[in-house]
Amino acid sequence: MAWKKTITIRLPDPGQTMMSYDLSWLDDPLRKQQPPEGSIDVGSLPRARRVKRRFGAVLSFMDPDIKPGQMLRFHRKPAPAHLILACKDLDGEGDIPPSSPELAAFIPQRDQVARIIAFGRETWPASLMSHCHAGVGRSSAGALAILADRLGHGQEELALDALLVICPWAVPNLAIIRHADGLLERNGRLEGLVREWDATRPWNQWRREQNRLSIVTQAAGGTIPARHRMMRPPIPGIDGPLPERRFLTSEGAGMTGPVLDDEDGPEPI
Repeated sequence: MAWKKTITIRLPDPGQTMMSYDLSWLDDPLRKQQPPEGSIDVGSLPRARRVKRRFGAVLSFMDPDIKPGQMLRFHRKPAPAHLILACKDLDGEGDIPPSSPELAAFIPQRDQVARIIAFGRETWPASLMSHCHAGVGRSSAGALAILADRLGHGQEELALDALLVICPWAVPNLAIIRHADGLLERNGRLEGLVREWDATRPWNQWRREQNRLSIVTQAAGGTIPARHRMMRPPIPGIDGPLPERRFLTSEGAGMTGPVLDDEDGPEPI
């Protein structure tokens, strides 16, 4: 299925003119070219370290217990605008076992999502990199919140499709999506869409369960047996087919998705 190479972005100020967002730069197999204005990329912490200075803005989701030396930092000026948020990739209270109540403090919070949306508006039209540790959950949810805001009300499906062009293996953090839905006044449309789509993807279900198990096990000082880490369904866009899209299609468009190599793809749990 062909993918449309441009989508229309609504500027943060409703009075400003609509503009097109060029997706064709994603054709670059390694995404080594300079990202165009207004573009959003999603990646892991290792990838963000390699490409952080190509972007005008960087959104960093860091584990609260990360060692200072492992955090993404900019030591030379000038540097991209940089927002750092500390939270874990937990979808909600249901992920917290009675044995680890302290983890509830690390679920993404509403005020953090408000800062994400504000950051997306304040840094427009700079190119933006959203990253977390693996480049799957928190970073994709942050990117989706910004895309939904820029595209405007009623364009939630288009925002999700745009995210899946950027990051085919995305498994957006549901706490971030829930807060974004409320802050953007989508009346459940954004969260409902993501949950409905999420239920159709075996990779998403596996990733959420393995991620929750990893966080809870590590909090208790244990490790996940290798046999559990290996039993996973195909990852979309890597060892499985690219996600099918309904809203980013146009006759004659030639984009078939980013070509992946060992520099792309989610980091291991």
